[in-house]
Amino acid sequence: MEGRMTGLFIFDQVISKSENEEYYDPIFTNKVFDRYLKVVDNLIILVRTQEELAESLEKRRIPKIDTKRIKIVEISNMLSLQGILQRPRVYKTIEKFVKISDVIFVRMPSIVETMVVKVAKKYKKKYILELGGCPWDTFWNHNIKGKIIAPSRFLSTYLCIRKAPYVVYVTERWLQGRYPTNGQSINCSNVDIESVEDAALEKRLKKILSKKSDERIILGSIGDFHVKSKGHRFVIKALNELRKKGYNNYYYQIVGKGNRKELMRLIHKFELEDRVEFVSPMPHEEILSWLETIDIYIQPSRQEGLPRSVIEAMSKAVPVLGARTGGIPELIESEYIFENTRSEGDDIATLLTSLDINELSKMAIRNHNEAKKYLATVIETRRTKFFEMVVGQ
Repeated sequence: MEGRMTGLFIFDQVISKSENEEYYDPIFTNKVFDRYLKVVDNLIILVRTQEELAESLEKRRIPKIDTKRIKIVEISNMLSLQGILQRPRVYKTIEKFVKISDVIFVRMPSIVETMVVKVAKKYKKKYILELGGCPWDTFWNHNIKGKIIAPSRFLSTYLCIRKAPYVVYVTERWLQGRYPTNGQSINCSNVDIESVEDAALEKRLKKILSKKSDERIILGSIGDFHVKSKGHRFVIKALNELRKKGYNNYYYQIVGKGNRKELMRLIHKFELEDRVEFVSPMPHEEILSWLETIDIYIQPSRQEGLPRSVIEAMSKAVPVLGARTGGIPELIESEYIFENTRSEGDDIATLLTSLDINELSKMAIRNHNEAKKYLATVIETRRTKFFEMVVGQ
């Protein structure tokens, strides 16, 4: 690679912008952007933003993005009426920055993916598509409007991936099967696990073995409260089923943000106000500490790529149950998977009551060992080699 190289990174998410024109995000941190800055000298980021007070962001310990080698460019939400009206302006913005970039990274699913690919091809620019989830599942499980949008979003993603020269999948098999490519590809999870310590397994086994039959059993999930595809309602329904069957020691903690109205309506209906706790978002290291306090992690999603939270729970030797969604079955054994049906709450309740000390211990040991496949050092080395290959061609 000769001379200075510029990368363009585009993703269809929202990051926070303070009154001081500084940017914050709990997931898209400098650690994530360093993946790209290993192969380019500077990085332009096209992203949506929302305004928040710096004091609030810092109080919640949301990491600030260091923009020393990063330029952030704001674009409109293309699903909103305003965004649709500003489509020509968004196209011009994309074109402007594609023209001055040497390589383009597109995090998908994304509403602007077809625009970016079209412009990249027009100017003969190298581009890499990073597929982190299934747009069909995302939109279909959202609302009525989502069901209308889902077919077109599926087709757009399918065609983009099929014709792409380079693709990064977060799963080993699932997304590859649904969205195959004729180009070169690699599987790399977006998970960021620095270490999988033996002490975590020892601590978990001790917790399982010392648990008394009448003690609280804390279930946990991570995901924004208002996002229907996260499936929190199914665990709440499972709590109701458990109580009806005489199991009164199950409690549920949900870590996330957003409007709780729909979930609260369900909680009030089942009179579970004292059984469900909403936990505010927290920094990554605190998430890992929180995982040590729960007894079983549940991923009831109707849409996923390869869920980061499941792998993080596994790294802490937490027993995990999950839905038959996306890459979840790649992570946990089939007997701990429940189906995406209307009786999902019943299935979760049945699975929970089938777990004894021996089963939980076996799950803890297996999960702890499996998590070692997702160490950041292993995954980042593979990803960097792929990026270097693309940039060097």
